[in-house]
Amino acid sequence: MLIRLITIIALVSMSIRFSWAVDTREIPAVLCMSGDEQPFGQSTFEGMQMAFDEANARSSNGPRLTIKVYDEKSTVEAAKQAARQIVDSGAPFVIGSVFSYLSLVEGPVFAQGNVAALADATSDLITRNPTTFRVLFKNSDEGELLANYAARVLHLSRLAVISSDDAYGNTLRSGFEPAADHLGLTATYTTFKTDEEAVQAARSVAADPTRPAVVLLMLDGPASRVLPILHRGGVTTPILGGDSLGDENLSARMAGQPEEKGRRGTLTDGLYGLTPIVLDSANADAVDFAARFHARYGHEPTWNATAGYDLGLLAIAVEQNGLSGDGLSGDSPEQRRAAVLAYLQSLKNPSAAIAGVLGPIWFDKDHGRLQGMRMARFDAGHLASAPLQILPVSSPDASEVASGAVFDMGSGHYARIQRVVYTGIYVNEIPRIDLAQSSFGADFYLWLRYAANAGPGASDPTDLIFPNMVSGGFDPSHPAEERAMPDGTTYRLWRVRAHFEMTMTCDCFRLTNSACG
Repeated sequence: MLIRLITIIALVSMSIRFSWAVDTREIPAVLCMSGDEQPFGQSTFEGMQMAFDEANARSSNGPRLTIKVYDEKSTVEAAKQAARQIVDSGAPFVIGSVFSYLSLVEGPVFAQGNVAALADATSDLITRNPTTFRVLFKNSDEGELLANYAARVLHLSRLAVISSDDAYGNTLRSGFEPAADHLGLTATYTTFKTDEEAVQAARSVAADPTRPAVVLLMLDGPASRVLPILHRGGVTTPILGGDSLGDENLSARMAGQPEEKGRRGTLTDGLYGLTPIVLDSANADAVDFAARFHARYGHEPTWNATAGYDLGLLAIAVEQNGLSGDGLSGDSPEQRRAAVLAYLQSLKNPSAAIAGVLGPIWFDKDHGRLQGMRMARFDAGHLASAPLQILPVSSPDASEVASGAVFDMGSGHYARIQRVVYTGIYVNEIPRIDLAQSSFGADFYLWLRYAANAGPGASDPTDLIFPNMVSGGFDPSHPAEERAMPDGTTYRLWRVRAHFEMTMTCDCFRLTNSACG
């Protein structure tokens, strides 16, 4: 009897192991897990892995999804080799690359094998490969926004632009240069191919006695070598860059520099970089994602990690929708690849979009994702939302255009300026609570920090009211403290001592009281 029981247990164990093997699906991803761009690869992987783990936890009977990483090693040759391996594996699609210069060499390989590539790279050129789908904004739009930010928000007139002569830098410049001309900016352009040329360009800019502001159209690797040169050369004018500079990985790269030993962020303080998200001005879904991410990894997500999470969500949707047809699991690789491409091409408008943390995921006719951008600014090694943002306007109102509240960015794209307002309350005392009358007394400080000038049509952030205040006083025109901050924002502080009354209506209990109807 004991022998029979052991045999049954062994057979059940084998069955369970066999079931797991059959129901596990590997999705290939090409990422820089070593080399110069390893930090971006690692953070992207963390976001992807979290999306997969959450999907696996929700699914009780579906296949278990895993990631098979092919290391691009931050080199073109390794990227080509990884792409060939993925095509030969029969995989129906691939996640990656995160970098334009690698996506451009992988794309033709994937296209030849009819393998869809879900790329987080931003060069306009990557979608010239017919099976590549760009899951982020594009560089030319970044360049256009940088020029408008320099002119309309920072009110700069002279710029020194240092640009890498590659698919990333050139496409950033393709948007920046015509916008700068449209805005009347005076800009000098220097391009580089090697690190030595980049350093020499930085030395020339630092030696310019006219002290122009600086625009860096390059990846974070060369930027981390250029920034110390600019700092040591005495550059104190604003420095701006694209999405590779809008990531705290840039600050982490500086850790070994002597200037960073006394105070983190010395070399990046005040630098502006573009990003798809900044958590301090993100929506509730993004904040919730960040909390889950921090609970798992012990640190806040970079925007690359958040974009990686969106990549994971899209890959899961492809598996569940693009590859869920009858018989697809047994079809040939060619049929499965065709099914994936057909599904991705069906995501062609907002109504068909996949929900992502960075906004809805759908693709225009060029296989690109339409997506907003945020301007971030470094402070002590960390990124925060810049006090003023430029937001796209899809349907401009003629009266707002006439007033200047909405403007043409130079290519027929319209936008407006948005003010970011930071606020908080410090409670001194709640001296009295009357539950019967639904009232209470309160003594607290209220503070605001905001950019003073947000352009035509901007609302006044100090236009504050307390509709439930029944006694006491609050005069927004007489703050207890007011001062200009070093970053150009205005700080105001009020002390409020008043009595408040809460009017309870049936609507307040609509979710819990069935008598509300």
